Amino acid sequence: IARWSFDVALKYAQERYLYGKPIIDLQAIAFALADSNTMLESSRWLNYNFAWQLYGLEKPDLITLGKAMSSGVIPVSCLCGKKEIMDLFEPHGEGSTFGGYPLAAFVGLLTIHELEKRDITNLAAKNGKYLKDKLEEIARKYPEKVKEIRGKGMLIGVEINPQYDGHELSMNMMKHGVYAKETHETNLRIAPPIVIEREGMDKIASALDASLADL
Repeated sequence: IARWSFDVALKYAQERYLYGKPIIDLQAIAFALADSNTMLESSRWLNYNFAWQLYGLEKPDLITLGKAMSSGVIPVSCLCGKKEIMDLFEPHGEGSTFGGYPLAAFVGLLTIHELEKRDITNLAAKNGKYLKDKLEEIARKYPEKVKEIRGKGMLIGVEINPQYDGHELSMNMMKHGVYAKETHETNLRIAPPIVIEREGMDKIASALDASLADL
């Protein structure tokens, strides 16, 4: 969510009416964000624990978390928020598909502990810069094929020019020992583990080099 889209949503809500009355009271809006793909693991993202921190947004009133919260061990999700809002909930007054059981709570707390203990946030920034620099070096060899290398921390995208096929590039990467999923036809998503060694990042760069050559 960008600040722009939030402002546009507010303007739209302000202009819409239902049965002659405003749909919502703008004074009562809660700013809520979903941060499931990057949460905590968005230590992947340059010295921040949550993606929203990268864009100068105010602290959300509510935020939903999931996926990375258990380091991929078990399904888990949770809702966090400001005390004045969270105090409105009563026991059993809310529901979650993968939340609220002891094993999930234990694994989630253990994940947070390890993130802090191992300083994963700074490791993501350090490894992300190294990997992105390596990929940009490869991209410069193929200016007719690669449009852009972009990303934050360990979430990196390789965008190729529209005359080339992202799925073919993904399959080429697989042939060279690296799984990288294509998205939107011309984008290759590279999101290795934050704790990857430099040898592994060099292998990704080498695979991209060979895959672009074959494209």
